[in-house]
Amino acid sequence: MNNKKRLMLWGVAMLLLVSAAAVAAISPQQTVKNAIDEVLNILADPKLDAQNRDRAVRKKIHQIVDERFDFRSMSQSVLATNWQKATAYERDRFVDFFAQSLENTYVGAIESYTGEQIKYTGEKIRGDRAVVDTVIVSKKGEIPVSYKMKLDNDVWRAYDVVIEQVSLVNNYRTLYANIIKSEGVNGLLDRLEGKLEKYRQKKGKGRQNQAAK
Repeated sequence: MNNKKRLMLWGVAMLLLVSAAAVAAISPQQTVKNAIDEVLNILADPKLDAQNRDRAVRKKIHQIVDERFDFRSMSQSVLATNWQKATAYERDRFVDFFAQSLENTYVGAIESYTGEQIKYTGEKIRGDRAVVDTVIVSKKGEIPVSYKMKLDNDVWRAYDVVIEQVSLVNNYRTLYANIIKSEGVNGLLDRLEGKLEKYRQKKGKGRQNQAAK
């Protein structure tokens, strides 16, 4: 599986988790299942056309993304030793840009969703850490997906997603480390900001074209 396809699948997997408040009384696996069921119901809603669905899900993501994923922990793991070298301002900018980038991946995942089914194959809990194992069943086969979660203030939050034994965090760590090595932390931040701006412009043009029809 190429990296572009894997990134899209990460978006699908993480998108499916973005929903439903979770408390400690609910197991990590049930937390994931509740979230997936709710998001699939949104995607299947016949009352939403393509444009409205995109806006509705994006709004939902905006409302709960900070509750569902621990982006600061993810960012720290992605930057690794560069996190300590970065200033507080650079860290905050990276967390913000990284979260927005993944959120845009979720929206892309929505556009590529074709009715895949989810199987829950187990969970492992050790103290405040857990791993929930699932399988995405598509026409082309089965893809194992694991959610790494931790309990934070009685809420299970994802801090990594592993697809076919490849970690999202590790993937971005390698990618960003190479950029930082050649361009520095500010170079990485400029790249992320530039990509986010291009994404906003693309979406803005798309909405204008739809309105003109």
